[in-house]
Amino acid sequence: MTCFSSEDILRRVRIKGEENLFTCMRNPEGVILISAHLGNWEMAHLLASCYLKKPLVLVARRIESPRLDRWMYSLRSRFGSVVLDKRQALGRMARALKGGGVVGLLIDQGTRESEGVEVSFFGRTTTATPAAALLARRYKSSVLPAFCVREADGRLTLLIEPPLSLQLTRDPGSDLKENTQRMTSAVEDAIRAYPEQWFWFHKRWKRHYPYLYPQDLAMRRRRRERRRA
Repeated sequence: MTCFSSEDILRRVRIKGEENLFTCMRNPEGVILISAHLGNWEMAHLLASCYLKKPLVLVARRIESPRLDRWMYSLRSRFGSVVLDKRQALGRMARALKGGGVVGLLIDQGTRESEGVEVSFFGRTTTATPAAALLARRYKSSVLPAFCVREADGRLTLLIEPPLSLQLTRDPGSDLKENTQRMTSAVEDAIRAYPEQWFWFHKRWKRHYPYLYPQDLAMRRRRRERRRA
């Protein structure tokens, strides 16, 4: 991917559902692409940027290794996309949407309870980021699920789903929870279709079902014991 030109990427990756994207691009309030750590998620935003001939605004957590973080930033921004650290991203995302831009978010990771809303994910309670739902409600942006998956023939396909129908009432809290659930359900549907391609090393249910992660519990016990000592 670091060696591919824009033409290489356009030639190697297929797109299904591009009409959904182009229809929403007419929305002056911008587009939010939601995705997950599914298939080749790094190729998804590179292809979208090359296909639209327009940089995206992406949000990514910093990698602890400074060298690796710089390398990943170079990869993600090589066609002009802006990569924001999640801790300072909301304002920049808002400005991008107000200017009719495209924002890309991976929403399949859990959050701290203070930062997320409770949703059902594969039939179990967990937390999810409400950022996409908050931005969509505030700026009336379109929200499209998009996933770059590997097909049976080995080639990659970017699947762009139709825009989600979002709830808009006089109760912002209810809208935030319901729309975050709808987005989470869209991610769950994609994972069910391609379960072997989901990078699910994230301990998504650890806050509500800690017993599922005995290694984590053991590590916490050791930490408590060290603090007492």
